[in-house]
Amino acid sequence: MGNIIISKGANVHQDHAGWASAVTNAAIRRDVRMIKDCGMDFIRGSHYPHDPSFSMPAITLGILLWEENDFWGSGGNQRETDNWYTGAGAYPMNKEDQPDFDESVKSDLREMIRVHRNHPSIIVWSMCNEPFFTGRGTINRVREFLKELTQLTHELDPSRPVGIGGCQRGEIDNLVT
Repeated sequence: MGNIIISKGANVHQDHAGWASAVTNAAIRRDVRMIKDCGMDFIRGSHYPHDPSFSMPAITLGILLWEENDFWGSGGNQRETDNWYTGAGAYPMNKEDQPDFDESVKSDLREMIRVHRNHPSIIVWSMCNEPFFTGRGTINRVREFLKELTQLTHELDPSRPVGIGGCQRGEIDNLVT
């Protein structure tokens, strides 16, 4: 059995009212400091890779980071249609859209690891957020795709574990380590 880390943390989106994702480095440092001042020592960078400057205050303040790729689904009452992007799906329902989608997600994953791999505060690479929110008939493909992403991540960085954000429903089991 591996080491168990007990921590207190928060999900953090890199955005500010009126600024969207155009957040200054000073604002990032302030946010990380506020989390530390609350007694937390862990940040899940939800739901996409954060700016590299996010890692620097985490290193100096002793905060652990969960860096997340930008493959995510959204729950709610959206109506699933044949058009994957108008439904609630995390993964395209149209087979002809899937190869380009897969390559885009893999490209983003490669870039995330390339940019952030030298930051010691990052303790896990997350493949996605809530992948179980997907269209009819695609959950099996999502499972296989997550295995592919996990394997790619271990090839790119064998030193860190892999996780799946928002995997609380049991549709995705035993896929990552």
